Amino acid sequence: MTKISYKLLEHDGRYYFNDGTGYFLIDTGFGYHSISPDGKIGPFDTDAKAFGDERASSEFLRMFMGPSRPDGQNVKGILAPMEGYSILLKGDTVTIDDDAKELPTHDYFIPFISDIRPIIEGKCNGKNMRFFFDSGMRMAVMDDSVLNEGKQCLGTINEWIAPLGCAADAPYYSAEYEFAGGLRFNGQGEFDYSDTFLKRIRHAFNNEFDAFFGIEFFRQYDLFISLIPGKRGLAIIDRGGRENKEKTGVRKNVVQAPFSREEQLRRICQDTNDERRKAIERELLSMGIVYRVLDDGTLVIPARHHDRQGTVAVCAHYDVVPGSKGYNDNGMSIVIVLGMLNALPGNVEVVFTNGEEYGQTGAREYLKYANHMLKVCINLDVCGCYDDVYLDPMNCPEAKKLSGCKKGRMPHSDACIFRDNGIPSVCFSTGKADVDFQTGIRFICSTLHNGPMDNDFSLLNFEMIPKVQDKVIELIGMING
Repeated sequence: MTKISYKLLEHDGRYYFNDGTGYFLIDTGFGYHSISPDGKIGPFDTDAKAFGDERASSEFLRMFMGPSRPDGQNVKGILAPMEGYSILLKGDTVTIDDDAKELPTHDYFIPFISDIRPIIEGKCNGKNMRFFFDSGMRMAVMDDSVLNEGKQCLGTINEWIAPLGCAADAPYYSAEYEFAGGLRFNGQGEFDYSDTFLKRIRHAFNNEFDAFFGIEFFRQYDLFISLIPGKRGLAIIDRGGRENKEKTGVRKNVVQAPFSREEQLRRICQDTNDERRKAIERELLSMGIVYRVLDDGTLVIPARHHDRQGTVAVCAHYDVVPGSKGYNDNGMSIVIVLGMLNALPGNVEVVFTNGEEYGQTGAREYLKYANHMLKVCINLDVCGCYDDVYLDPMNCPEAKKLSGCKKGRMPHSDACIFRDNGIPSVCFSTGKADVDFQTGIRFICSTLHNGPMDNDFSLLNFEMIPKVQDKVIELIGMING
């Protein structure tokens, strides 16, 4: 009888822990076998013969895990709670218990209806459905009629995403999911009809489930995956509290696996604006993030809720002038925003605009789309060079009170379109620390539009990423009160 906790780590939309000997993936949908070639996960015994021998298990892991390697290391094994371990995912830790007898205090309980597979029941848009609960993969919900037409979400196993989102360039949909105990999700996304993988997997399981479901649960709630006799299922703990629940919250304080922002920036900074948009979409898909593509190519990650006080729009343009790599203008801003998505509150909408270099057309397109009330726009533009955070508070009262930034008036940007439409707006940038603001602005402008720091990767300052992120999050906190 053993109970032990490990630090929870997220990497590429999956959750891992390190038991001191190597990384293990938490994968609820793997069945009732955990995989570890040496038969151990920390102090727990696993079925080392799941694939016949150590060599077979190691080969399976190599093939199955592919590029999912936290810290650049190979994943050693897979922890599957169906084998007999109850798992509590709470805050930033995972606790494994092979002798749990009681459920923790919880808000919802969804029972498993299968002895050997984590299948739960629920409704999608009022239709009764079965869901295969899989924490290691990310899927949107499908029903029999769609599957029978050979249509399902997303292209490859590495691009599957959460029930709250699907692929782009396909018909848009919205769905409402309902589970035991009154647990509800309002989801939206877009369909892609290009692959038949889900249909093949579903056939392999005798067509007994309708969809994978899991990663969004991990991001929104603390979960106890229970194998207690008579209580096999998911005990769901709402971190928002019973009195003030934010049903669409995200997991906070989860340690992010070391990830090369340099590599991410290179992936994003493609030669054409269309290629840059597609590269950002691939980043979002790999993270399981819901997004929409507007008619002009502007990307919108919808706020999880729109409160009465209004929505905060965090914006950064992705387009460049011809011939520019756009590292500083404005690839670094995109990387900064992508890196803080899980830290943003539910009333924040993220907008990656197109056409900023051509008359701020993307900002104008977004304002036509944004039929909810916007209370402020926070724009990031040219945030990749030098050593200080610059801020144009414009007409935003809270920004004028924000400390730790050089303040003054910046050149025209997407933020001006919001300001001119009566929306309080602010623009962040980065510049020299040892000069006055206006002198610093002249240095900033020298990096734009095929300037040296827009094309020379070695001149960027990646240490500014967390500094800008901290100031943006601090400002949002001031705006939300």
